[in-house]
Amino acid sequence: MIIRKFLYSDCDEVSNVCMHSFMNTVADTLSEQGILTFARLASCLLSSLKIVASNIKLTVHASTTSVSAYERYGFISVGDIADLRDG
Repeated sequence: MIIRKFLYSDCDEVSNVCMHSFMNTVADTLSEQGILTFARLASCLLSSLKIVASNIKLTVHASTTSVSAYERYGFISVGDIADLRDG
């Protein structure tokens, strides 16, 4: 098996494989709403993969409770925590 870095050009094919696998294994056990929910989540994941694969640097100002969620999607925490309270 050859293992290589994930490339931006791989994103659509990875998405197709995931959706095909889902539709042929789990989808028939779910309601139409469940299938639509999975498809929406897969679309969001594809967007995240494209961002990571293309090495786009984004600036996100997030609450401290949201940092771990952003990190799960490939964002990297940089800088100090800022105190942005009014007053």
